[in-house]
Amino acid sequence: MLRRLAKRFFGSSLFIRLCESLPLALQVRILKTLLKGDRSRILLLPSGLKKTVLGYPSLESRSISSKPLILGYLPAGSSGWILEYLFQDIASFAERASFLLVKNPADLCFHFFSSNSSVVFSLHPSFVSQVIGLGISPENIVSFYTHSRLGLPISALEGIRALLPMNSTEAAALALSNIDSKKIRVFPAGYDPTLFTVDKNAEQDRFRSLNDVLFVCRYEQPKNKHYYLRKAYALIIELGKALARKGYKVIVLGRAWEHCADEDFKDAVQIIEAQHRDYPAVYLSSKLLVTPSMQEGGPVSWLEAMACGCLTLSTCSGFPAELRTGELGSYLMPVRASVHDWLAEITRILELHYPLHSVDMEERRRFLSPASFGELAKVLEGLALDSELKEPSLRWPNPQN
Repeated sequence: MLRRLAKRFFGSSLFIRLCESLPLALQVRILKTLLKGDRSRILLLPSGLKKTVLGYPSLESRSISSKPLILGYLPAGSSGWILEYLFQDIASFAERASFLLVKNPADLCFHFFSSNSSVVFSLHPSFVSQVIGLGISPENIVSFYTHSRLGLPISALEGIRALLPMNSTEAAALALSNIDSKKIRVFPAGYDPTLFTVDKNAEQDRFRSLNDVLFVCRYEQPKNKHYYLRKAYALIIELGKALARKGYKVIVLGRAWEHCADEDFKDAVQIIEAQHRDYPAVYLSSKLLVTPSMQEGGPVSWLEAMACGCLTLSTCSGFPAELRTGELGSYLMPVRASVHDWLAEITRILELHYPLHSVDMEERRRFLSPASFGELAKVLEGLALDSELKEPSLRWPNPQN
């Protein structure tokens, strides 16, 4: 009877006042009993009681690890997108901290308040307000920042420990938006240099004769208006057909292209849906990666293609904007360029680099090193170990020599 009453009034102001008036050990015993089997009830408690019940030394769930805990937060509705995979890849290079991906508020509270030392890594800035609403102090929150989106307020980001934009353009925009530049650090996530690389002894020029132009992106239907416009699918489709008519071999690497309604496009190009671990083989057989997106935080495909020795042609957005056009075999196009403009530039680049020759891969690797998952893991571990960002920067990080 008492337990039923306690469950009924759990989280009410009367219940909380009664709990706070009890001896600490008794508080923990009652709350632990009522939370058993229903972790979501922890959300009904103020942060003080959350820490009381989950951080109490005798509680079985208390973390026994001496390492700080980095909690990647990505609500379940956002599962399956690249943000989730990026966190998992970075976590695989952990050395000084433990990494854990959580997908609901109750689990986030449970692990945060039961840890001796933890920081929440919000995988998108739109999640930060929710994390703060759970009673987690902004000083214990770090947020990833892919790219600006109109209508997304940034006021909630001002008090957090650090903000990690993917590229220099976004870092500058954040600094101009009154975010303290000492809390900003370009975080170019990311790629695995052990998977995406060029074998120095391989005859890469011969293999690259297999494919001329490569597009890398999953397909989204036009009803997803923002994403469809941002990724410039209409341009990709028209450009793919134009390239095929001119005799180029065109590869499209990504999922869900069977939903594309343009049958002429699907007949003109080769569509490959592969596991990510098989992507290097496609890059290594391709001459030129083309990325016509109107806006990018990355893209990751640009890092991977650069590491695999591809030439690249992209709009001046995201990672490609870190280099001058033509630098290290990376070329830039204006957003307003037409299909004819893209076709002419692709032809020019492929003719310029014929017969194929390797770009300066040593210099490329040096430039790309700050974007490796191992280096990114060190940045997050540093933020978990220290209360502030030790090396803030609005620019692409200095490469490791």
